[in-house]
Amino acid sequence: MIWVAGLNNANGYSFARADLNVLHIPQLYMAGADDVYDAAPNTRQVYDLANQPKKLILLPSSLHGTDMISARADVERAQFIDAVLSFVRNPPK
Repeated sequence: MIWVAGLNNANGYSFARADLNVLHIPQLYMAGADDVYDAAPNTRQVYDLANQPKKLILLPSSLHGTDMISARADVERAQFIDAVLSFVRNPPK
């Protein structure tokens, strides 16, 4: 499962520990560290609630979500893709 720059307790989404405890699969939680919509603390909050196996990556970016893989985001796109491929190839156990 890959969570990309999600916002908790916003836009009708609200995840609690009980919601995440059903996941017993490798999970990657990602956001830009300086995301303009404040997704980094939201991503960290959901990561903290989740069961293992899990991994948190805050990329050095202010871009939000899929903007990190847009045509104008060369550096972010490379870092994003590397993080996802690394997770898929070597998921946390």
